[in-house]
This record gives sequence, structure tokens and C-alpha cells, in this order.
Amino acid sequence: MGKKVTQVEQELKSQKKYTVHILFGILVLVVILMAANIFTLKQEIVSLKVERGSLLEENSTLKIEVETIKLAEGQKQVEIAEAVDSTNGQGSIIYHHIQAGDNLPSISKRYYGTEIYARQLAQINGHNPNSLLHIGQILQVPREPDPAWGN
Repeated sequence: MGKKVTQVEQELKSQKKYTVHILFGILVLVVILMAANIFTLKQEIVSLKVERGSLLEENSTLKIEVETIKLAEGQKQVEIAEAVDSTNGQGSIIYHHIQAGDNLPSISKRYYGTEIYARQLAQINGHNPNSLLHIGQILQVPREPDPAWGN
């Protein structure tokens, strides 16, 4: 024969308890994992705050260095301007401040009316004719081409 109703009810009650215990265990495990994740995230936040502080400090230091370099570069420009002024603009050397689009042939054309002296300008300034010029760089350009350069 089959089981009695009371036996079936007993088994179902037992399975319910078992299911509740499993669900409770799973819930506890999820809570523990969430707590561990929260702890890890808090540690990461602290680490990022420390790193941010270091980066802000480094940024401030770099800004000071950039300003110092700009001031030094500005002082060089003043010294160059004073050197040119001291010769009443008649010095034998022109100090050309490189700007966007400048290259040795264009500088030669600007000062001498021809690009053929680009190689000599490179040599005077310690470059090779194919050197890349950088904005802000200063080149020495003789006021007149040297007759020894030829054409």
C-alpha cells in the first residue's frame, strides 16, 4: 500500500526544513561575499585616494618646473633681444625664433631671397640639412650670406 497522509506530511515538512536551511546557507554565503567585496572596494578607494594625492603633488611640481622653464626661456629671449639692441640692430647675426611651418629652406628664403643657403644655415647651427626644427628653437642666421658659400 501507499504511505499514510501523516507520513507524507512529515516528509514534506522535513524537506521544507531542509530547503529553508539550504536557502539560509546560500543567503549567509551571499552576505559574506558581499561583505568581502565591500571591504575590497574600501581598500581600493583608500589606495586610489593615496594615488590621487601623489598625482596632485606631482602635477604641482611639474607645473612649477614648466613655469621655471618658461621663465628661463623668456630670460633667454630678453638676453637675445638685448644683444641685438646693443648693436643697434646692426649685428652680424640674427636670432630667428622658430615658428610653425619654419624649415631651413624657408628661413633661407626669408632672409636671403633664395632657399640655396639652407645647408649653410644647418651647418652654422650644428644641424644636418634634414633636421627637424622645433617651435621655440632659436637659430643663428647671419645677416648676410658669406661670400664663401657660393651660389
